Amino acid sequence: MKGSHLTQRLIEEGPCRMTKEGCRAVFFCLSLSIYFSIDLIIYFYT
Repeated sequence: MKGSHLTQRLIEEGPCRMTKEGCRAVFFCLSLSIYFSIDLIIYFYT
């Protein structure tokens, strides 16, 4: 899958290389912002 390959590259090349906990925090913030934007879209379109 293209998405998972991109994620893998981000992990290998990005700040995730430093620490696993930093990577976890990055993914947590990413998923939070995704859920938040979905929530906003639902709010504005309903």
